[in-house]
Amino acid sequence: TGAVKPDFAVGLELSREKVRQASSEGTPLLPISDLANPNPWDPVTGSLVWGDWGTPIETTSKALYIFDTLTFNEQWSLNLGLRYDKYEVSDGTISRKDNLLNYSAGVVYKPAPNGSVYLAFGTSSNPSGECAGMAGGADGAGACTLTSNSVNLEPEESKSIELGTKWEVLNDQLLLTAAIFQTEKKNARVEDDLGNVALLGHNRARGFELGAAGQINERWGLSAGYAFVDAKTIDGGFDDGEPSADNGNYLQFVARNSFSLWTTYEVSDRWTVGGGAT
Repeated sequence: TGAVKPDFAVGLELSREKVRQASSEGTPLLPISDLANPNPWDPVTGSLVWGDWGTPIETTSKALYIFDTLTFNEQWSLNLGLRYDKYEVSDGTISRKDNLLNYSAGVVYKPAPNGSVYLAFGTSSNPSGECAGMAGGADGAGACTLTSNSVNLEPEESKSIELGTKWEVLNDQLLLTAAIFQTEKKNARVEDDLGNVALLGHNRARGFELGAAGQINERWGLSAGYAFVDAKTIDGGFDDGEPSADNGNYLQFVARNSFSLWTTYEVSDRWTVGGGAT
């Protein structure tokens, strides 16, 4: 490869998961306890009988991936990644098979020996039924369960781009990081104007993150991070034939502000204690 120095990582990943469910009959009864002086030995009456385990939901994945870091000189390098998945999920009645191809690329520039700037891009896929047996229908049309409404849909696809920088300062005792990013999904599962689940939705998350990690002294370490994410539903499909009322609303399950702090102290050469909050 001449002056270009490659660094390959090639891997094969195989997995198979089974999830079984069982229903129950009966109701256990708990006595009313004195809140100021509860009795942990109060007996539980009533009955609870579990039925037979149902047919398992089985998920199988076979993946091949390759990553390569191409170093051109002390200042420039290029990261490339490619991953191919054969994915299958079945509940014994309906099943879905998908071939997923995702890639990533990132360029790194080092303006100084202690700092770098990078620009990275990557894709990811969310096939139908990826959380079958592990979630309910609270997400509506966008649920990742395996149903007759979604089994024939192609995978959702997301694209992410990030621009960031990393610097080691104070004689390499402190690492500072910062990045801005965007993740976008233009074929999210939503309801169409006929009430069917279709890949017509559009979600987008934009934000930035800041981080610091270093040593206060030889034994005391500290790390902290903050992230702001503006995640919105651009197009939520239809509701009773009308454009979704969720259009422009904030996405559920995404924290707009998040902060973490962690610290460790090396009591001796063999013991380290730590604690933090998120």
